[in-house]
Amino acid sequence: MAINDYELSKELEYLLASYLFENKSQMKRLLSYLVHHASSTSESVFDQRAIAVKCLGRNADFDPAENPVVRIEIGRLRKLLTRFYEEELPRLYKISIPLGQYRPEIAVESVIEGAKYLPELRPSPANPERLSVLLQFTTEGEDSSDLYLLRHQIRIGITIALQQQEAIRLLVAIPGEDGKVADSIDFIMRVSLASIDSGFQLSSNVCLAESAENLFVDSKSLAVDYQATQIDELLSFLVSELFDHEIGALWREWVSRRDNYQNVGVLKVYALVQYQRYLFDENENNIRVAYFSIKNALDKHPGDKIINTALADIYYRMIIHGYRVVEEPIEQGLMHVREALRYSPASEKLHTVHAFLALFNREYDFAITSVLATEANKGVKYFSTSFHAQTLRCLMSEWAVGFPELKKLCNRFSSYPKLFPVLAYLNYFLKGQTTQSEKWKEIISRQSTLSSVRQFIKYMKMPDEWSEKGGREKLLTSVTNDLQDKQ
Repeated sequence: MAINDYELSKELEYLLASYLFENKSQMKRLLSYLVHHASSTSESVFDQRAIAVKCLGRNADFDPAENPVVRIEIGRLRKLLTRFYEEELPRLYKISIPLGQYRPEIAVESVIEGAKYLPELRPSPANPERLSVLLQFTTEGEDSSDLYLLRHQIRIGITIALQQQEAIRLLVAIPGEDGKVADSIDFIMRVSLASIDSGFQLSSNVCLAESAENLFVDSKSLAVDYQATQIDELLSFLVSELFDHEIGALWREWVSRRDNYQNVGVLKVYALVQYQRYLFDENENNIRVAYFSIKNALDKHPGDKIINTALADIYYRMIIHGYRVVEEPIEQGLMHVREALRYSPASEKLHTVHAFLALFNREYDFAITSVLATEANKGVKYFSTSFHAQTLRCLMSEWAVGFPELKKLCNRFSSYPKLFPVLAYLNYFLKGQTTQSEKWKEIISRQSTLSSVRQFIKYMKMPDEWSEKGGREKLLTSVTNDLQDKQ
């Protein structure tokens, strides 16, 4: 029996959607690349350098003689495929990678009546406290193998990025015979890919589920010789602009459509609305309302992952801004985040907050280990995830690395949270660059974030040069005197 390209593509989608490949974006890219070139007569596409550049984000000067990463990653993929077919019911096709080779073998196993090419998708229960989005993907024009591969990479990247967020309810599906996918969908996001003269064009639009009117429209391009890192950056823009808790446009829309939040009968919805309102307008009154509404919801739903994560974040922000909402916020925050990790042990957000609270508690060894772990976790990231990770690096007294990354990140997204001027002022003050620090001193005075400067000094790991100059108290006195005329 000959291999049918359409059936093979659906078999690949089934495999990539399996739990074995969950949160393994690099393995997914690698397998997609190998399968889509399996029928190629060229051996160059299976050259280690080609695989390293196209799939593993390496530079064009990659030397396989010095770096065995391709052999290692192919070995990991080979084991995953072996395990998949050992655990699965018989499939129409079997994909394997023979030892010593990189070109996959695709064998026709048998003809299976009514073979399912995607895991069965059932409408999940309505969760009004979540932002619910249906993703739809299409390609325009000639459906070449390169375009199809890119579609897989974009689809997988967006899916993984959204699935990591507890407060987002994601569906990727085709409507059934009745034209419906599931209930309580807030938004429909359509992503389309097309080949253009210079490479590829990605277009996206978002509309309300009950309306065809576009709320947001975006378009981005990729060159023909794009690298994996460029896809990660493109996806980071796409998901941050729409779905990031702190800067995402869809969250603002979600809150605005709950104008009657005070009368909402669901405690979790009310709590999440208050939390989002605080993120959009950071002040002590909003954080106080958010804190008590979240605590109230958590009393009724102690194991809820969304509410647990929101409360952990609130404790962190209380401390970093110096808000006097509760007594002993560090102690209470540490107790809460360690309990919350029992319910959501893989949450990157909870681990980041845990690292901050450990730093505030002077547990520097634990905090720096978390910084390094965050750095090692490359891939698609939201703006806020990257921002707070680099803030953590600065507070661990790694300003030379953390602050340039923060500056680059904020410039790229044109987003400058209130903490950025605080970090900028401290960075230049610590370096003795008076002209630069004066500029940021004006901004933090206008934004009323002087208390955050003191909180950073109170809890951050002291730079070696200031330890020699008199330590934390001396630095706090020097900064207080410098800010005196702005109070």
